[in-house]
Amino acid sequence: GHSIYQVDSKGKSLLVIGDLIHVAAVQLPHPRVAIRFDSDAKAAVAERLRVFGDSAQQRVLVGGAHLSFPGLGYLNKQGDGYDWVPLDYGAL
Repeated sequence: GHSIYQVDSKGKSLLVIGDLIHVAAVQLPHPRVAIRFDSDAKAAVAERLRVFGDSAQQRVLVGGAHLSFPGLGYLNKQGDGYDWVPLDYGAL
């Protein structure tokens, strides 16, 4: 039941992960944690592991509503989980 969109432009990608993650503080370091909103917990965990792993390995920019401001950043592999590195932002 997760919606994931990949936007490609000029050789770069943005992966918008929607509800693949609900509680970043828990599910980034422990991506095997499923919560009630994962209607199929086993499939949700498998997809989270696949997408997180691919995103970290390929260094793809990730965006999501349940991620810390600015909601755009990168995943780094940290042990059995992942660390969130938000995109730098500033005044234009």
